[in-house]
Amino acid sequence: MENDWGVSPCRQADVSQSVGVSIRRGQFGTRQIADRPGSPGGRKTVKGNDFTCGVLMSTDQPTDPVTTFQMMVRVGYYETDGQRRVHHANYLNYFEQSRVEMLRAVGFDYREFETTGLMLVVTEMNVRYRGAAEFDDLLRVSTTVTEVRGVRIRHHYEIDRNGELLVEADSTIACIDRTGKVRRLPQQWGVMFAPSERRDA
Repeated sequence: MENDWGVSPCRQADVSQSVGVSIRRGQFGTRQIADRPGSPGGRKTVKGNDFTCGVLMSTDQPTDPVTTFQMMVRVGYYETDGQRRVHHANYLNYFEQSRVEMLRAVGFDYREFETTGLMLVVTEMNVRYRGAAEFDDLLRVSTTVTEVRGVRIRHHYEIDRNGELLVEADSTIACIDRTGKVRRLPQQWGVMFAPSERRDA
């Protein structure tokens, strides 16, 4: 069953370790972070919105693109090193998970996307570590689309713990086919993920 945006509700299990996500849309303002159903403070419904899989989805037709997606993750013990701090490479996994869930939040299934013969690959990643997350910390991962053009989409990431910025990064993702040849991104991505700079132009 689909909502008015054509987004099929996903199962709670689809959001792995996430305990909540939110999205930001132009005129709708910033969506608050909502807990998953069954978690403390979790809500099944919010006035004017449907609550599914930790995402607040408007029942109205969207008129503005998504620019920022947020989700919460709990640090697992297996993600830490001998000092019980998150190993630096695991932040890349948080970034990837956030990109996939951002797509899911607007109705794009990345697994189905790859069945079309296309895939997304990281061509550049610049990470700045400003602090250390530890086992059992609850982290907020914020992912912002900064550019969508031709074969590339660029993101900016911030990971914080209770407002303390721990990691920030920027990435460039390219679209290729199974032969490795670059391909243009789906046209609708330029509409759904248009950065604020393009909207204000």
